[in-house]
Amino acid sequence: MPAPEPAPMSRRERRTLRAIEVALTDDDPDLALLLRADRGSGRREQWTRIARRTVGLAVVLFVAGLILAVPVLMAVGAMILLVLPPLAWVVAHFQPPPG
Repeated sequence: MPAPEPAPMSRRERRTLRAIEVALTDDDPDLALLLRADRGSGRREQWTRIARRTVGLAVVLFVAGLILAVPVLMAVGAMILLVLPPLAWVVAHFQPPPG
């Protein structure tokens, strides 16, 4: 038997789900926080993570270039640091908010 296709929730279903979420938060705040942590999978959060990781990569390359005295590594690290994180931040800024 094929699986049913997903359909948007009706207003009544959304209200019921919201009531369940509120009751869950009241009953077990720790579980509610754990479940809410999954909401960081939106596009904006993904682009923010990309920006943070590129900063880390750029710093590692730049420091490795300094330690090893390799100007190319320092230049690549500096270019990544100056270009990619701001670009990822701009893309993240223009993503629609989740939900």
